[in-house]
Amino acid sequence: MAATLEGLESVVSRFRFAQGDETWIDALGSRLGTRTIATVEIGTAGQLGALLGAAEWLVFSEAHAAGSPLPGGASAPGGGARPGEDACRYRAVPPRSRAGR
Repeated sequence: MAATLEGLESVVSRFRFAQGDETWIDALGSRLGTRTIATVEIGTAGQLGALLGAAEWLVFSEAHAAGSPLPGGASAPGGGARPGEDACRYRAVPPRSRAGR
């Protein structure tokens, strides 16, 4: 079995995200280096924020229900708009200040 795994390593190694006890936070953190990220989820019930919430490099995470109102007058997909239309507009809205929140 070891020989089989060794043979597969050269084929799949470039596609492998993590191995062994390495977590999502570990794997993403090693790829990010000193960079940080912020996430906005729509219609996912905050699953990404829950998965990555303990990461030091995650500086902001926000979740919206499908069809909920979003900044700039857009609404999350699922609110009757064409798929992706409002989500694209939302991505174009500059990040909101978190001061006082």
